[in-house]
Amino acid sequence: MLNRLFLVFSLALLIGCDARTKVLQDKITARVDKMLGEFEVKQKQAELAVRKIETDIDQLKKARIETKVRLTQIDEKVKTAESKQMEVDKTILRLREFLTQGGEVEISGKKFSEQQVKDMAEKTIAVRKKLTSEIEVLQNHRSKSNLFLSHWSSVSVTQ
Repeated sequence: MLNRLFLVFSLALLIGCDARTKVLQDKITARVDKMLGEFEVKQKQAELAVRKIETDIDQLKKARIETKVRLTQIDEKVKTAESKQMEVDKTILRLREFLTQGGEVEISGKKFSEQQVKDMAEKTIAVRKKLTSEIEVLQNHRSKSNLFLSHWSSVSVTQ
């Protein structure tokens, strides 16, 4: 009888353990699935973040190149404007000499009155002022571009 009781008790335990084992197995499987799902979501988020950073780096590299090209163009424009300004300065000095002579003046085979020379000098001075402001604007753009380059040159954008 004791044997039968032990057998019934063992069977009850086995049946009970089997159900508990199944519940435990289901819970563990659910938790592992949940953890794997969360991991996959975080992995996908990380992939998207890396792609965005790579895109941002590419845009930054492109902006640096464009800024260098713009700087070269600005430098060329400044040189051209400065050479024009030097020519205008020479012209102003010649007109000044003509005005100190007074009276009618011959320039390049043409005769000009003192008033015409004054008008030419005023127009030439206006051209010089325009060139001066143009050079200032270009130099301002150049300094801003240099500031951009110096700031982003200190940041490493290599992949």
